[in-house]
Amino acid sequence: DQARDAARLLGLGLDTHQVADSEFCAAYGIFPDGAVLVRPDGFVAWRAVVAAGATAERMTRVLSRVLCRA
Repeated sequence: DQARDAARLLGLGLDTHQVADSEFCAAYGIFPDGAVLVRPDGFVAWRAVVAAGATAERMTRVLSRVLCRA
């Protein structure tokens, strides 16, 4: 939800997916409430180990930085 809000604020399209799989979480080094931002080319641009690291404010900064808007 936070990522979608941040993308909307920046005028971006953003696909989001919620994955509840322990192997996925282990592979990305996150807890089930964590988050990863993966570019279309598969590069992991950012991750939050837990949900507290993925606030709307932080997501806005991250997306801006990844898109060179910061």
